[in-house]
Amino acid sequence: MNQEEFRVDTKVLAKNLREVTKTGKFILGYKAVSASVKGSKIILCSSSLNQDHLSNIQEMCKASGVPMSRIETNSLGLAKLIGKPFRVSALSIKNQGDADLTIIIESTKSSEGKDS
Repeated sequence: MNQEEFRVDTKVLAKNLREVTKTGKFILGYKAVSASVKGSKIILCSSSLNQDHLSNIQEMCKASGVPMSRIETNSLGLAKLIGKPFRVSALSIKNQGDADLTIIIESTKSSEGKDS
Protein backbone atom coordinates (compact mmCIF):
# COMPACT_ATOMS: atom_id res chain seq x y z
CA MET A 1 0.00 0.00 0.00
CA ASN A 2 1.55 3.31 -1.04
CA GLN A 3 1.35 6.70 0.62
CA GLU A 4 -1.60 7.93 -1.47
CA GLU A 5 -3.78 4.88 -0.81
CA PHE A 6 -5.43 4.39 2.60
CA ARG A 7 -8.22 2.41 4.18
CA VAL A 8 -11.00 4.51 5.63
CA ASP A 9 -13.09 3.60 8.69
CA THR A 10 -16.58 3.20 7.20
CA LYS A 11 -18.50 4.70 10.16
CA VAL A 12 -16.37 7.84 10.20
CA LEU A 13 -16.57 8.06 6.43
CA ALA A 14 -20.37 7.68 6.33
CA LYS A 15 -20.94 10.43 8.88
CA ASN A 16 -18.62 12.88 7.16
CA LEU A 17 -19.79 12.07 3.64
CA ARG A 18 -23.35 12.86 4.69
CA GLU A 19 -22.13 16.29 5.79
CA VAL A 20 -20.25 16.80 2.51
CA THR A 21 -23.34 15.94 0.45
CA LYS A 22 -25.47 18.35 2.48
CA THR A 23 -23.12 21.33 2.80
CA GLY A 24 -20.10 20.82 0.55
CA LYS A 25 -19.20 20.35 -3.11
CA PHE A 26 -18.28 17.02 -4.65
CA ILE A 27 -17.92 15.30 -8.01
CA LEU A 28 -19.09 11.76 -8.78
CA GLY A 29 -17.91 9.18 -11.29
CA TYR A 30 -14.58 8.11 -12.74
CA LYS A 31 -14.63 10.37 -15.81
CA ALA A 32 -15.64 13.51 -13.93
CA VAL A 33 -13.24 12.80 -11.04
CA SER A 34 -10.29 12.10 -13.32
CA ALA A 35 -10.93 15.40 -15.11
CA SER A 36 -11.00 17.34 -11.83
CA VAL A 37 -8.33 15.86 -9.55
CA LYS A 38 -6.47 19.17 -9.28
CA GLY A 39 -8.02 21.26 -6.53
CA SER A 40 -9.68 18.34 -4.76
CA LYS A 41 -9.34 17.85 -1.01
CA ILE A 42 -9.45 14.03 -1.23
CA ILE A 43 -10.42 11.39 -3.79
CA LEU A 44 -12.30 8.25 -2.72
CA CYS A 45 -12.46 5.20 -4.99
CA SER A 46 -14.65 2.14 -4.55
CA SER A 47 -13.25 -1.37 -4.57
CA SER A 48 -15.06 -2.08 -7.85
CA LEU A 49 -13.08 0.54 -9.79
CA ASN A 50 -10.97 -1.42 -12.28
CA GLN A 51 -7.19 -1.47 -11.92
CA ASP A 52 -6.48 0.67 -15.03
CA HIS A 53 -8.78 3.44 -13.84
CA LEU A 54 -7.43 3.19 -10.30
CA SER A 55 -3.84 3.49 -11.54
CA ASN A 56 -4.78 6.49 -13.65
CA ILE A 57 -6.35 8.30 -10.69
CA GLN A 58 -3.40 7.37 -8.44
CA GLU A 59 -0.94 8.90 -10.91
CA MET A 60 -2.98 12.10 -11.19
CA CYS A 61 -3.33 12.35 -7.40
CA LYS A 62 0.39 11.84 -6.91
CA ALA A 63 1.20 14.53 -9.50
CA SER A 64 -1.27 16.97 -7.92
CA GLY A 65 -0.46 16.17 -4.27
CA VAL A 66 -4.06 15.14 -3.56
CA PRO A 67 -4.68 12.30 -1.06
CA MET A 68 -6.47 9.28 -2.49
CA SER A 69 -8.27 6.55 -0.60
CA ARG A 70 -9.57 3.24 -1.88
CA ILE A 71 -12.43 2.22 0.35
CA GLU A 72 -13.37 -1.39 1.02
CA THR A 73 -16.90 -1.12 -0.34
CA ASN A 74 -18.09 -1.51 -3.92
CA SER A 75 -19.72 1.17 -6.07
CA LEU A 76 -23.19 0.39 -4.70
CA GLY A 77 -21.89 0.69 -1.14
CA LEU A 78 -20.25 4.05 -1.88
CA ALA A 79 -23.50 5.26 -3.45
CA LYS A 80 -25.40 4.16 -0.34
CA LEU A 81 -22.96 6.08 1.89
CA ILE A 82 -23.76 9.31 0.05
CA GLY A 83 -27.44 8.59 -0.52
CA LYS A 84 -27.42 8.20 -4.31
CA PRO A 85 -29.63 5.69 -6.18
CA PHE A 86 -26.92 4.78 -8.71
CA ARG A 87 -23.42 3.27 -8.66
CA VAL A 88 -20.55 5.58 -7.71
CA SER A 89 -17.07 4.31 -8.55
CA ALA A 90 -15.18 7.46 -7.57
CA LEU A 91 -15.85 10.58 -5.52
CA SER A 92 -13.90 13.83 -5.41
CA ILE A 93 -14.48 16.22 -2.53
CA LYS A 94 -13.90 19.79 -3.68
CA ASN A 95 -15.30 21.65 -0.69
CA GLN A 96 -15.88 19.89 2.60
CA GLY A 97 -18.67 22.15 3.83
CA ASP A 98 -19.36 21.36 7.50
CA ALA A 99 -17.64 17.95 7.31
CA ASP A 100 -14.28 17.38 8.97
CA LEU A 101 -11.96 15.87 6.38
CA THR A 102 -9.11 15.73 8.87
CA ILE A 103 -11.03 12.99 10.68
CA ILE A 104 -11.26 11.00 7.43
CA ILE A 105 -7.58 11.49 6.65
CA GLU A 106 -6.49 10.69 10.21
CA SER A 107 -8.67 7.57 10.30
CA THR A 108 -7.03 6.42 7.09
CA LYS A 109 -3.58 6.87 8.57
CA SER A 110 -4.45 5.07 11.79
CA SER A 111 -6.03 2.12 9.99
CA GLU A 112 -3.01 1.95 7.68
CA GLY A 113 -0.80 1.50 10.74
CA LYS A 114 -3.00 -1.38 12.00
CA ASP A 115 -2.49 -3.30 8.75
CA SER A 116 1.24 -3.66 9.24
